[in-house]
Amino acid sequence: MNVPMEITVVGRASRKLEAELGELHVRVQFEEENRAAAVARAQEVAAGIQQFASMRAPQIHDASPSGARPDPRWPRLVVDGLRTHSWNPTSQAGEVMRERWNASVMLHYRAERQLLQVMIDHLGEADGVHIERLTWTLIDETRDTVRAEVLAEAVQDAAARGQVMADAGGGGAVEFVQLADPGLLGNPGQPAAADSPQMVLGRMMASDSAFESSVSLEPDLLEITEQVHARFRA
Repeated sequence: MNVPMEITVVGRASRKLEAELGELHVRVQFEEENRAAAVARAQEVAAGIQQFASMRAPQIHDASPSGARPDPRWPRLVVDGLRTHSWNPTSQAGEVMRERWNASVMLHYRAERQLLQVMIDHLGEADGVHIERLTWTLIDETRDTVRAEVLAEAVQDAAARGQVMADAGGGGAVEFVQLADPGLLGNPGQPAAADSPQMVLGRMMASDSAFESSVSLEPDLLEITEQVHARFRA
């Protein structure tokens, strides 16, 4: 009488696809001898960027039916709160100098590549603008759809691996006994991260200097990876 064989495997799958949206993180910053002057300059430039972005955004009430959700590809600008701080610089001779004030505002602009280029060209004409970083992502609908497809492929990979092992060991057709996210069936194979669906981003640009005009707008390839742990009887 053949003793049932128990097989535990890790199923893996991944897919690479081009990013759909970029997010530009911009800091507007000015330094002056008094707080009011620094704040006024920072707010003026930030307001100008907001106005420029709004001129290129679709009019939601005109472009979408009543009650419909806005297109996730439409450009979006988020502005953080104003930040200020002061300090007293020291001369080379060690003398404490007059108080200086710094005012800054962070802005986050998400859009498709063509509109990102238009925004970057505009920022190049503004004073006090620093690009912190440029990141790439997918819209939620694409990410969720692809994650579901890749997860199904990981399950199929687990079944195929299980069957290969069963055949090699002299067993029959495999039947699922348990199927779980990584870590819930013990720890077969390599440990996985706590959040099993992973989207690996490509390069990230960062700069602490003044406006950087050579930002690469080539969308990154994003890799979505899934793992499952499966136990079979053969």
